Amino acid sequence: MLGVLEVNRRTGQQQFHAFLAETPEEEGRIWEEFVEFMQSRPEAPVYHFCDYEVKTIARLAQRYGTPPGQWQPIADRCVDLHWWATKTVVMPVESYSLKAMARWLGFEWRDPRANGAQCICWYNEWLETADRDRLAWIVDYNEDDCRATYQLKIWLEQFLRLPAMTAQVSTMQNPAFTTDFSTKATAI
Repeated sequence: MLGVLEVNRRTGQQQFHAFLAETPEEEGRIWEEFVEFMQSRPEAPVYHFCDYEVKTIARLAQRYGTPPGQWQPIADRCVDLHWWATKTVVMPVESYSLKAMARWLGFEWRDPRANGAQCICWYNEWLETADRDRLAWIVDYNEDDCRATYQLKIWLEQFLRLPAMTAQVSTMQNPAFTTDFSTKATAI
């Protein structure tokens, strides 16, 4: 499951895109769809939480033989909000997990039982039972994670008084990343 919350910063319009393999055999096709989607938005920064997403991009690229010229530009646009939260602010939370920080900011997941490990269980149950509710729960959880990541991004921009967490922020984290982004933000 790869999820993208696409945000138009000019209009505020948000759209969630779910790239979900209903079977393990569909993963390659879903990966290709994700890469094409991200390539069609070449200037959109990719906000994420921790290094899991960047590692997943590299892992899937290797698994499916994706040339570096197709996936590396996506990885290069990634901005790790966990890095920013742990290096720039002190928050009154028990941990610097996405759930702890987003909840402190007022965000709540639709399903309080949902977490990454639970999604793995739900997917295995889907494969055994074909109960589509399991897939819907996974998509909902992923969308909520993307929305929580975006909420954290907005808070960090405001708290750190950054005009937009874009090139200047990305450059500090990755000096090779200097593109100016102004229209779309993407959280995965």
